[in-house]
Amino acid sequence: MPSRMLSKLLLVGACLLAWPIAAAAQAPLLPAQLGAWERKDWQQVGATELERVAGEQAALLREYGCQRAEQAVYRHGAAEWRVRVSEMQDRSSAYGAFTLLGPIVARRVASRNALLFYEGNYLVHSWATGAFDPPVGSLVEHLKQIGAPQPSLPTLPGYLPREGFVEGSDRYLLGPLALAEVAPLAPGDWAGFAYGAEAEAGRYRVGRSEATLLLFSYPTPQIARERLLDFERLFNLNGTGDPARPLAFAKRSGTLVVFVSGAASGQDAATLLDRVRYQMELSWSETSPAQAEPHWAVTMLQLFIGTGLFLVYAFMSALAFAGVRLLIQRLLPGKIFDRPEDKEIIRLNLSFKP
Repeated sequence: MPSRMLSKLLLVGACLLAWPIAAAAQAPLLPAQLGAWERKDWQQVGATELERVAGEQAALLREYGCQRAEQAVYRHGAAEWRVRVSEMQDRSSAYGAFTLLGPIVARRVASRNALLFYEGNYLVHSWATGAFDPPVGSLVEHLKQIGAPQPSLPTLPGYLPREGFVEGSDRYLLGPLALAEVAPLAPGDWAGFAYGAEAEAGRYRVGRSEATLLLFSYPTPQIARERLLDFERLFNLNGTGDPARPLAFAKRSGTLVVFVSGAASGQDAATLLDRVRYQMELSWSETSPAQAEPHWAVTMLQLFIGTGLFLVYAFMSALAFAGVRLLIQRLLPGKIFDRPEDKEIIRLNLSFKP
């Protein structure tokens, strides 16, 4: 019974401690007021309910690690400004969703007040009608204040070559749905995101045509090698596979697989593949510099000091225990120490004769 009671108390204590943390984690992302603009029609949804605010973009946001989203309408007089903030898993996820959804928003919303940007791990989509300037700067400052420190952006986009690059065509991809938007070359997760992959895509002018360059980064060289073998089964890779399959070109360098599709010829693909310069970076823990051995006299002195401190600690502990025992004996005589039943001694009467 005491153990069950203790378990219940620990459970209640853990819930009480976790409650304020959970409440703080679900604090509103959009403030009640931004300057002279007041928030109306506010709603907050979790990752499983993103369709309520994001519509057909919900699945892509979930793939990029969206944890929750908020949407509200800010009003200032007759002007209205609609804002949606998606809290992503981290800064890289927000950046990736921005690169993929930016062109989609630009195509579907023809308004000078339509805007998509990211701040930290927050992806912001705002749109409005009318000739007025919504307080975007105030919203950015608010997100900076409530946001936590974020890691740096992914390094994979930095490996895209600049020669022949079509500006604005770069996309940072974290799942098969995003890959299907850029390169629908095969069904399902053909790139291997389930193995921890990340990808960067870009369009390039090579010769008289355009080709798509994909950089697939994997956790280990072994995984990258296995994925390249899968590409040989899925495509007419480097012109040596089944001609009935889509033509593609690829090479591997360490954990990176460089993939080209849509090239007009093998020469154009080789030119684009050679433009990628990738070098693996290794890090290791260096041994500490050698230190001189201390003199034997210093070692002996440290031993005596350590022994003396231990003896002092033992003596002080004994005094403390004796003081506590005397105090308890004075306040509760015979209740804890020196109880009568503890004083009984079992004796053998060896002089007894029957």
